[in-house]
Amino acid sequence: MTRADFDQAIDAEKLPRNMSRQTFHEAVNTYFTLSWLWQKIVAHAEAFHISEESIKAMHADFMRGLRQDAGFYSGKVRLMGQLEGVHTTLPEDIPEEMNRWIYKCRGSAGLEEIARSHAYFIAIHPFGDGNGRVGRALVMAQCLNAGLMPPLFDSRNRAMYYAAMGHAMLHGRHAPLIRLFYESALRAKSGPDS
Repeated sequence: MTRADFDQAIDAEKLPRNMSRQTFHEAVNTYFTLSWLWQKIVAHAEAFHISEESIKAMHADFMRGLRQDAGFYSGKVRLMGQLEGVHTTLPEDIPEEMNRWIYKCRGSAGLEEIARSHAYFIAIHPFGDGNGRVGRALVMAQCLNAGLMPPLFDSRNRAMYYAAMGHAMLHGRHAPLIRLFYESALRAKSGPDS
């Protein structure tokens, strides 16, 4: 959704013709969830405690009104969407793998560690939908908790993001993803239009 479409829907209290209610609902949920996260960590100087409960609550916030299983791990085998050839964690192994991820990754303090933890989270793919949104929000939380500028992922680097993620998950090589995180964080610091 473009910023103009979002603003028009808010100001005019009417959806633009090319936008479904689901798309608008997803955008509103994303806006409020990320705004709350930013307010908590930056404005109120409260760290976001990464736990199984907080990750499930974040998923519920992103998917509220969109999915019946919002906030719950998937009980089905999930497909990766944009990343073909990557196998997700089996449903019965998700709780154990998520606890392992939390133990290993919640304290990630540098962009390299955060990039690696992001690829790991996306490979687990614990939810039926919204894994990318939750994963990128966790990147934001980890960066802000560590006092780092979060990387900016948008339409300008979406193709590179998927290519770097695929490379990391298929080959276990994270260098392109780490470089993308650094470059995207620098772009965020200098402004999204640079």
